[in-house]
Amino acid sequence: MLKGIVILLISAGLFLIVSNIDIKKIPAKIKAIKANSNQKGRKTRFNSVLESKLDYIEKLIQKSNIRIYVPYSVWTHIFICFVFFFLGVIFMEQYMNIVVSVIFGFGLCTIPFLLLKIITDVLSYKIKRISVDFLIILKNFFVSSKNNDIFDCFKRASEYISDPLKTYINIMIYEHEHKISPIQCLENFKEKIEVSELKLFVENLKICYIHGGDIVALIDTFIEEIGKQNDDEDEESTEDSMLNIGLYFLLLINFAVMYVLMNSAYRQSILEPIWGQIVFSLDIIISIYIVIQSMNKLQT
Repeated sequence: MLKGIVILLISAGLFLIVSNIDIKKIPAKIKAIKANSNQKGRKTRFNSVLESKLDYIEKLIQKSNIRIYVPYSVWTHIFICFVFFFLGVIFMEQYMNIVVSVIFGFGLCTIPFLLLKIITDVLSYKIKRISVDFLIILKNFFVSSKNNDIFDCFKRASEYISDPLKTYINIMIYEHEHKISPIQCLENFKEKIEVSELKLFVENLKICYIHGGDIVALIDTFIEEIGKQNDDEDEESTEDSMLNIGLYFLLLINFAVMYVLMNSAYRQSILEPIWGQIVFSLDIIISIYIVIQSMNKLQT
């Protein structure tokens, strides 16, 4: 009876995690499935889903900025996740049944995603804090420049700002100096930053570059807009960022506590009873679900 309850709880939890169902979005998902079924092409639905997930991982890696420091690809990330999963299952199988071991493996394989998300949030927060100062410096160089070369102004302004924005600008300048299209350079720069206001600024800057426009007025507008938003939302945004980062670290601590527990003298008395295994399994399931929910904003 108890084993049946365990299997039922675990199955329900895994179903929620894998499907990540939002009841309000069910009609939209049904329409999307019908639309996909009507589309003709060589790609199957499985291939489309796989491609979408790989694109998501690639996007997460790009936003974490990790490639500046170490070579890191989508397949490297998947391999690391698989190693975490394999080691987790092998380790836990010594003490618990295979179902709990697999759940523990899934929990461990979310850690690489969690670490990348922490890095992304920290970098986004740093960029948001220096956005106004960066635009003011950029404007001053543009006003004082003789040739009105916005890329030269970006290059000069980058010397007065900190990473990661400085690194993003240097990459853009490098691309521009190596004959990549200016519009593509700006687009690549925009894709690297997480701050929506700066993204919008770069998008408008592209329009000015193509069709002409008052770049100084554009910069002034966004200095005022971002400054006003920072004043209105600074406290709330800071609290949200700190809460998110705190949540991620608590999850990491949670996995660390699990590891210590499995190697402690209390393991047998706590985890061998069926109810101990239920609580342990649900703890991992909830942790995985939180990781998935915390990364939903990046996918949308």
